[in-house]
Amino acid sequence: MRKLIFTTETQSRRDTHVGFFSSLVFTFLFSSLCLGVSAVRTLGQTETPPAPSAPKTATIPAAAEKKLANGLTVAVVERKSSPLVTIQFLVRRGAASESSDKAGLADITASMLTKGTKTRSATQIAEDVEFLGGVINSGAGWVNSFVSITVTSDKVTQAMAILADVVLNPGFDQKELDLLKSQTLDGLTYNLKQPSFLANYAASKYSFAEHPASGTPTSIQSITTADVSVFHNKYYRSDASVLIFTGDISLASAADASEKLFGSMRKWDGGQETRAERVDRLDSAAPPSARRILVVDLPNSGQASVGYYYQILGSGRKSAPAAWALGRPPRCRTRPRSGRRCRASWRRSGRAGASRW
Repeated sequence: MRKLIFTTETQSRRDTHVGFFSSLVFTFLFSSLCLGVSAVRTLGQTETPPAPSAPKTATIPAAAEKKLANGLTVAVVERKSSPLVTIQFLVRRGAASESSDKAGLADITASMLTKGTKTRSATQIAEDVEFLGGVINSGAGWVNSFVSITVTSDKVTQAMAILADVVLNPGFDQKELDLLKSQTLDGLTYNLKQPSFLANYAASKYSFAEHPASGTPTSIQSITTADVSVFHNKYYRSDASVLIFTGDISLASAADASEKLFGSMRKWDGGQETRAERVDRLDSAAPPSARRILVVDLPNSGQASVGYYYQILGSGRKSAPAAWALGRPPRCRTRPRSGRRCRASWRRSGRAGASRW
């Protein structure tokens, strides 16, 4: 019998051969996989996509309304198929009603409503809502402020009591305000380092002549409990608000509960600004359309954001027809390339250089 003797050299050669054959097998398998993927792609490109299905119709439920004696509007969108009910107290005042040096006041005021009342602490409010299995939120935008709570339909009475308490009897505790301001400043400091947020933030002032609804570091720091209390007392009034119910609840039930808990809410004691007057006031403060470029340098951010901002003329504005809302002149589907009348109207509008096409 022949005796095999393996030395270090023969072992090394053997390992080399094994490695070579392993690499060869891997290369073969990888090539086969690539060919298979290529064949699938080619096959997919030759297939005809299925025809689109018929468009589905959307049914928007009607809203039933009732105005209480104090001017508070109760609106209900009844939906029996849902076991939940969302109740939203909406005030027709927001960041547009605050001064620029107190930017963020509307949002701070709305947020403070759930931070304690004269009978409940912030912790008690959270626990009471959690006990009902519900969710409570509050905040403010440019034209409105809100507090909303969502519960199952059998918990509406208890939820309404909590909602009425936070809207009508806020505590505005100094410690809670300090904590909220600190949290707001932390979030704002972080967001101002994000290119996309900063682009929208700068556009508020640069493109629309508005202060940021979320506030600035300086304005947030300056807000006091007195500021919050004045904003709440001035704008949270019955005839400037709407109580909206959606879900498994009838208008009669909603109106009855609203009358019991919000019937004593005070009316607006100043001159009531009409919608047309309000739209004209906001529209007159906006800068004219212009073709401008703003560059904000964020060194070492690792990201970049490019935004295009254009004033869309909303409902009620009298300065131009609604067709301008799409950035296109009437009777022109694209930027006018021919046709003197259409081109002339485009130029007269002052928007010829406002958009890139």
